[in-house]
Amino acid sequence: MIDWIRNKFKQIKRIPVIPAPKCTRCGLRATYDMTTTFNEEVIEFRLCGSCLEEYNALYNSRWIPPLVKKEE
Repeated sequence: MIDWIRNKFKQIKRIPVIPAPKCTRCGLRATYDMTTTFNEEVIEFRLCGSCLEEYNALYNSRWIPPLVKKEE
């Protein structure tokens, strides 16, 4: 009986879990795939939401920050 239970658990195949993509800067879950060029080299990286805002503030001259709403 005990051997049957052991064999039953050995037959269960575990499906590998695909890991979530990680942010290149902070290591959190990435939601954006970015591509940029530097000296004719294409650089691809992944960013999370907060790192994307920092990246846009530093390197994107046309970026407009989100509006701040006042609560009364």
